[in-house]
Amino acid sequence: MLISGKQNTCVGRVKMSVRGTHYFVEVIEDGSMEVAVLDCQMSFGPSGSGSVLREGSPKFAQREVLRFAPDGELPSRRCMVAVDYQRYLAGDLIKGLFFPLPMIQDLVSSLNLNVPGASQILLFLNVGGNRGLLGRPSGFSR
Repeated sequence: MLISGKQNTCVGRVKMSVRGTHYFVEVIEDGSMEVAVLDCQMSFGPSGSGSVLREGSPKFAQREVLRFAPDGELPSRRCMVAVDYQRYLAGDLIKGLFFPLPMIQDLVSSLNLNVPGASQILLFLNVGGNRGLLGRPSGFSR
């Protein structure tokens, strides 16, 4: 699922709290979960007392891909790179959207500042319907 804006999420044993960001959550067949924080920041932690996230675990993510095990453990995390943005922004959840995402200009600004090759990635933001995620006519770029 694609979450946009100030929307907290709880999946399995992990609770994610955001302060206005765009992020993807994908539950894998084996019960693990991948979270991709596209911009801004997110904090995460156990959704209940049964979680095995340990004291001192990093609980903050910014422009990262996090992989959670079914039990809530965080076995891997890495910084997002241009290929990651391309994968998510050209994926099935984006194709065919006819309206701009909330706070899309924040994502555009973050990409321009923090991601080498952002101009190619931004092309994917304008592919849905007549106006795309940026709310501009198809083919328009800034």
